[in-house]
Amino acid sequence: DAFSGFEPDFVKVLCRGKKLSLDEPLGSQGVKAGSKLMVLASSAAEVERVRLAKSDPTVRGFEGEKRLEKGRLRDPAASSPWRAEQDPTYKFGKFEVVAFEPPVAPHPFETEKMLRKLATDPGVVAVMREHNFYVGKLAEMDPADDKLAKRGEGGCTLGYNENAGARIYVRVRTDDLRGLRAYRGLVNTLLHELSHNAFGPHTEPFWRLFSQLKGLYLRTHAELQRQGTVVSGVSAGRLADIDESGDARDIGGAG
Repeated sequence: DAFSGFEPDFVKVLCRGKKLSLDEPLGSQGVKAGSKLMVLASSAAEVERVRLAKSDPTVRGFEGEKRLEKGRLRDPAASSPWRAEQDPTYKFGKFEVVAFEPPVAPHPFETEKMLRKLATDPGVVAVMREHNFYVGKLAEMDPADDKLAKRGEGGCTLGYNENAGARIYVRVRTDDLRGLRAYRGLVNTLLHELSHNAFGPHTEPFWRLFSQLKGLYLRTHAELQRQGTVVSGVSAGRLADIDESGDARDIGGAG
């Protein structure tokens, strides 16, 4: 049995981020044929470790998040790891994360923080401003999203763009849901999806624009490195997860 050693209470089945009841037919819970399911199984020891971690005063709770949101309204830059804001016009309008249930980690607070880091990255801000991009919502992509299956062969599994920038989804978490993907890879995915604001198919014009966006992103960070820009004691290059040379290979690869 694949779940031997795990107590039934600690086995969860998820579909699109929602917990399913094992006592009811899947169809009655809105699960369609062909939908992807994710099974999470935790030992009693793991559950106890998470429970103790929640009581840690250094872990922010919902009240702490409310206070943080009030701070964001007063000073938007305070919620950005870059200590920066988006362009007032060419920006991401809203942010959305998947509300996974424990023991999935990291917490949704951390995935939202990553989305905000991407949105306020000086290189991304430069891209949005230069190309007059506005995206209604930047959202975490659910690894079990049925839309991935519908895209078929050749679809982008790390992100997708709906309606030419109405919404952009990025797969922020690792496949096992226990960590976040490398920042430079997330930037690459975001630039790829932003290119779909102008071009749908992966044709030559699309790849030309994608190359232009990457070039602008890297030139922006090369200038920050030349100026010796430091954010909260961390160099801009390190915060962007690129080396001191700003080599394009650092954010290369398929989006």
